[in-house]
Amino acid sequence: MPNFRRYNLLLAALLGPVVVLMFAASFFLQPYDGGLTRLGGYPESRYGWLAPQQRFVPPLFRAFESSDAQFIEPADVVILGDSFTFQSRQASWPNYLARATGLRVYAFKLEEMTPDRLLQSELFRRQPPRVVVYETVERNVRNRLHASDTDCQAAHDPAPARLTLRRLPVEPESFLRPMRAVAFDLSMSVDFLTKAIPRELFGRDKTPTRRLALTREAPFSSIEKRQLLVYKDDLEKIHWTANDWASARCRLIELQNRVQANGQTFFIALIAPDKLSAYDDLLADRSLAGLSRIDLLARDPALHLPRIDLALRQAIRDGVTDVYLNNDTHWGSAGYELVAQSVVDTLTRAGVLAAAKSR
Repeated sequence: MPNFRRYNLLLAALLGPVVVLMFAASFFLQPYDGGLTRLGGYPESRYGWLAPQQRFVPPLFRAFESSDAQFIEPADVVILGDSFTFQSRQASWPNYLARATGLRVYAFKLEEMTPDRLLQSELFRRQPPRVVVYETVERNVRNRLHASDTDCQAAHDPAPARLTLRRLPVEPESFLRPMRAVAFDLSMSVDFLTKAIPRELFGRDKTPTRRLALTREAPFSSIEKRQLLVYKDDLEKIHWTANDWASARCRLIELQNRVQANGQTFFIALIAPDKLSAYDDLLADRSLAGLSRIDLLARDPALHLPRIDLALRQAIRDGVTDVYLNNDTHWGSAGYELVAQSVVDTLTRAGVLAAAKSR
């Protein structure tokens, strides 16, 4: 019996502090808001954004979960996109595009509506949209835009009818992220501690995230400004070759030619830069700099590829706050609005959009 009691006391002494730590963490941790803080087990109190963000309630574009959605009326713009389009429907860049142009904008997830499926759909064949935007994050360029079976051909343009630009009289509302959990959440504290303790105490990080040092403060509204959270896959571009980028460019040109073959639809390729690429100038580890080669995609001037990578990096250099969110891999409101304006500028220069005539 005494040995059994000693065993219980020893077990309580070992587990007691852990239990206390888990309960304390559940009360003091801010709820996960960003994908990188959640996946990596980083504290929202340090990496979470503090400046107000903007959203449109209700959203100004229509998002579809599947490719067999029923359409009430044809679209002016169809977007095939990933999480940079769908992460937050009230805050995403298609809202700013719809507001700036007054166009009817539909968005589909790339996993559900592939370019091939779109081209074969009734939506495209019977009443083609005036614009198709293919949006993908940079880290997935090599996988999604692998070499096609055809040779790289020259891009050619249709002469689509002009669309009249009519800005909608709608303003977004400001909102802040939640600072306190709605209810006691022990599972969140367990998740946080099982990821943070091995990393902080033993230097072992098995999460899909990486924390990188910066040479100076980045324009984040979070408390932490000298460290950058990124997806581990952002670093995989170090293994990409010039041929990988060239193959992706050929695939985009092929897509552009196929989409525009009807003579009515204008194609835009939108490459969302990885967060690692956007904050390249500030990386302390210069071996990770210069991995982004979107310039190789843009080598053919006939490919409609807005250089949003350059625009976003310039905004960061200019000190624009939360172009990306430090707790997440996606853009903040400033980034979403900038990307939408880049699309508008591309359509305007191509003659697809024209300003409404004043009376």
